[in-house]
Amino acid sequence: LADFALGSRFFLGNASDAATSSPYGDGWDVLWVGLCHDDRPKDDGRVYVINNDLSVPTFGKLHINNPEMMKEFPEHSRIIHITGGPICTYAYALSLAGARKVLYALSVKELRGIFDNALAWWCMDKSGLCVSANPTYFQAHRFAGGAGKGSDINPGVPELKEGKTVNIRWSTKLNIDKLLAGETDYHDQFPD
Repeated sequence: LADFALGSRFFLGNASDAATSSPYGDGWDVLWVGLCHDDRPKDDGRVYVINNDLSVPTFGKLHINNPEMMKEFPEHSRIIHITGGPICTYAYALSLAGARKVLYALSVKELRGIFDNALAWWCMDKSGLCVSANPTYFQAHRFAGGAGKGSDINPGVPELKEGKTVNIRWSTKLNIDKLLAGETDYHDQFPD
């Protein structure tokens, strides 16, 4: 996540070599690195582009809510941006200040729904500084078999012949045997 750290620092105005308390810079509240979907905010067009990230599938193989968002960038690009409309909380980090703000906002002040939606609304309201990556670094894995094998949230999802992790070329779940054996010829879900 070293490149993500550079992107986060870009939004915080922290120089890449500045001494900070976090590799991701000082001043962030939420770093959202694992989610279902996110869009760039309409009122902030800034992006930090990570070019030639071979862990990113080609655009035709990405499963994202807004594919047009990525088409202005070269293949294998990952963009870092201010959180615009995230869905799901597969992986995120809270700074200490961010944790305090979120705890207050989502418990003492007002809880407006399930946690991932409430955190998304909090970020979208600009209550804190939230930074996301697209495509994301972490994603849910669907195991081979019926939809109920991994989740009951989408009961109409068809049975899968083999497991998959969308938008992740070298899925940890699909490569765990190779990783544990010290092998490096990983299964690539989305080869070029």
